[in-house]
Amino acid sequence: MVKQYSRSAAGKEKLSPTELRPFAVLMDTVAYLLRVVSEYDSREAWPDVYEFVSDRLRAVRQDMVVENLDAEKSILLLESMIPFYAEAEYRCELTRCPTYDRKLHATQLEECFCRWRQFVDFSERKNERIMASYLLHNADKRWVVVQLIAWKEHFCKNNYTFIQDVILSLRMNNFVRFFRLISQQDDSLLRLTTTRYFATMRLLALKACAVAYRCRDIPLPDAFLEEHLHMKHSALLCCLRALGCEVTDGKAYTFGVTLSNDVDLCASEWIFADFIP
Repeated sequence: MVKQYSRSAAGKEKLSPTELRPFAVLMDTVAYLLRVVSEYDSREAWPDVYEFVSDRLRAVRQDMVVENLDAEKSILLLESMIPFYAEAEYRCELTRCPTYDRKLHATQLEECFCRWRQFVDFSERKNERIMASYLLHNADKRWVVVQLIAWKEHFCKNNYTFIQDVILSLRMNNFVRFFRLISQQDDSLLRLTTTRYFATMRLLALKACAVAYRCRDIPLPDAFLEEHLHMKHSALLCCLRALGCEVTDGKAYTFGVTLSNDVDLCASEWIFADFIP
């Protein structure tokens, strides 16, 4: 039973018990919705698929809350949804999906993680991938290192080191190390969770290089930037133009240029990475 999300409103009757779906049906619904995503994978179908699936997953969470499901059942549902939201965020931003609302999507992903976090400490079963995704999603928060240490026993050595290194590279604005770590990560969920930081890290990198190479007739090291920021040449030049750099014959110069502070970091050029299919 796939049910449309229905917002609560004043004067509207509460959901009838007959309309609520039991846990087994909710799990089947989520599995069906995820199959829809994989089966209708074309760029043309994506806007309709995203709108349909995100709305129906929201309805699943609504039933989950109204029924007051226990921790184990709630965690299973939420851990099934979170990868969809991580992938959809990157895909929608990259394709400028017309049915995508950035604020609403961020709210829904945050809701999934927050509800999951409320329950996870009460569950004996731990999902290492989702725990890692949660920490990477919050890698820019001050408390995340403390939480990583608290959960250390639940991570294999490689994942623990990876999360720690990503957090440190973000804190230190070390763009070379950051993109090297992400590009070498095999888990698609962990790669996708970190895409929210790509634009900011690239902006910091380009500004730093623009200042360092502010000399007459000295172009920016485009090959270096393309390699370490994992950007195509055309995308790199587009971002440099947005910053206000002078581009001549495929080379960017910053001598005598005042860098712009009004840059659209949501543009696909800032977000795309060659190591994410």
